[in-house]
Amino acid sequence: MISMDTILRNTLDCIDEGIVIIDHDFEILYWNHYMDFLTGKIGQSLAA
Repeated sequence: MISMDTILRNTLDCIDEGIVIIDHDFEILYWNHYMDFLTGKIGQSLAA
């Protein structure tokens, strides 16, 4: 069975808009693939 977390991440990665989710300390929790494209940076390297 696919988890809701996986479904959410897959859905957000399909959206052609930059999406960043941060926590209360402004640390990046999620950065979608379109943000990689827009910024030229890889979100995984920016995430805490």
